Amino acid sequence: MEEVRKKITKPLLDEKRDIDSAFKKYEEMAKSHEDKINAKVCAWHEAEQQKALEASNNNQTSKLSKPIMMDDRIRATQGAVGTVKKVLKWKIVDEKVLPRRCLSPDMKKIDDLVKAGKVPKGVETYEESNLSVR
Repeated sequence: MEEVRKKITKPLLDEKRDIDSAFKKYEEMAKSHEDKINAKVCAWHEAEQQKALEASNNNQTSKLSKPIMMDDRIRATQGAVGTVKKVLKWKIVDEKVLPRRCLSPDMKKIDDLVKAGKVPKGVETYEESNLSVR
């Protein structure tokens, strides 16, 4: 039964893999263009926010009654609305000073070592029973 299933599904899976492979470069190009557009819109928005802040500061010094509002929404001419949000990001600049609680073991590497019979220090092996029903 399993052989029949594999005989039927293998050509389908191979074809799907080929289609995914053919579209991958176009997906990557589209993602790259989207990232560039997003970066330009965010840079423009940042500049507009800075202009509004400077204008607001000028208004406060000249005692004008109506302050300039800074909005995080961006409206397109055809009705679309985008929102710019500040997101806190991070990157590791010095691995040596990271606290131990921030380090994560690479489970795949450990699994590969254990399967190869090279159990790393700090790792203990044990057997577990698993039931597989078809």
